[in-house]
Amino acid sequence: MRRYLLSSLFQSVIVLLGVLFLVFFMVRLTGDPARAMLAREATPEQVAEFRHRMGFDRPLVVQFIDFASRAIFGDFGNSLNYRLPALPLVLERLPYTLYLASMALVMAVAVAIPLGLIGGANPNSTLDLIGRGVGLLGQTVPTFWLALVMIVVFAVWLRWFPTSGSDGATAIIMPAFALSLGTMGRLVRLTRSSVLEIMGEDYIRTARSKGLADRLIFFRHALKNAAIPLVSVTTIQFGYMLGGSVIIESVFAWPGLGRLAADSIAIRDFPLVQAIAFFTSLIVIALTVLSDLLYALLDPRIRYE
Repeated sequence: MRRYLLSSLFQSVIVLLGVLFLVFFMVRLTGDPARAMLAREATPEQVAEFRHRMGFDRPLVVQFIDFASRAIFGDFGNSLNYRLPALPLVLERLPYTLYLASMALVMAVAVAIPLGLIGGANPNSTLDLIGRGVGLLGQTVPTFWLALVMIVVFAVWLRWFPTSGSDGATAIIMPAFALSLGTMGRLVRLTRSSVLEIMGEDYIRTARSKGLADRLIFFRHALKNAAIPLVSVTTIQFGYMLGGSVIIESVFAWPGLGRLAADSIAIRDFPLVQAIAFFTSLIVIALTVLSDLLYALLDPRIRYE
């Protein structure tokens, strides 16, 4: 276990360096980063002065080493729009995104896990058909389209929820549900398939041959083994929600990292975009390592070499 933990941490460091590399070259994909960050009306003299002030006139290797050495300590420079350090701005918006993603995950788990368990234990039942329908919708319905439809129906027509913002206890419901639908569909399908596979295992047939009740077999044997892949996938899905909330936060004007990233890209505030991309990647990497450790803890038969 300790050996695997050290291996995971080493791999995470390698991935983190790769993220730093991608974030560094993100503003250079369109050419001169000084031209990309400044307005189109900027004069050549202003571009040259900005390039020198930001250090873009130095060798590329020197720029990357300087960027990486500062980034690992949280220094991504100042936001071009807010004129403040980028990382505090990211940390200020992070709680809103964590709240949104957490509520979305709770909704997804609360709906998907029961439907998947019941559908896997009772194939072709009414609840199984409902669960398969939820899984199909979650995999096919675009989140931005669902968000717009929910705004029209529940906010404009019925006036049950506010159209945007984070004021009030009900403001979280629509964006959280729109964000949860994709994860909900994946979890329903995964839970159902896991239960179906486990119910066909030899140890389940052995338990039935001993006269154990189906309910006891399900809760004592099937449920425990079905939970192992679910914990791992759910943890990773939470990371995907954090990174994939840009559209939902933009549609509902939710003041989180996703909306901040979209606004920063629109106004070419690339130091802030770099900080958001790196910090989000760091959270996803940490969640991936956590999911692997939970997987090993839940199933003692697993041994990582």
